Parts: sequence; structure tokens; C-alpha cells
Amino acid sequence: MPSVEVTVRANISVKFALIDMGAVREQDIAPDAVLRRAVDVCGAGLVIWGSDIGTSSGTYKEILARAY
Repeated sequence: MPSVEVTVRANISVKFALIDMGAVREQDIAPDAVLRRAVDVCGAGLVIWGSDIGTSSGTYKEILARAY
């Protein structure tokens, strides 16, 4: 995974959603590695999960299954 310089600000959160997971999987990168890096760099208090339930196809159970 490439290294990127990041400036962390207390008033800006990082949203990690299914669309992001799909994008990193297409690059042959494990989503959990990206999420781990986001938490390590920004802190758990600034990283949020978004299910994209309103814009994703399938039931919530199916969407959750895609997350893993």
C-alpha cells in the first residue's frame, strides 16, 4: 500500500464505507489493511463506518455480508 502524508484535524472524520471497500479490493488491497491504517493514522475516534444502506442494492444482511 502506498504511503501518503496525512494531516489529521480533530474536526474532520474519515468515513469508511462499502464503496471504499470495493474500490480497494479492485486494487488487490485488503480493506481491513486500509481501515487499520486509517485508525492508526487518524485515531479510532475520527474513523466512522458508513453502510451506504440508502444507495446500495440488497438487504442489510446482504450488505453486511459484503463487508466481510
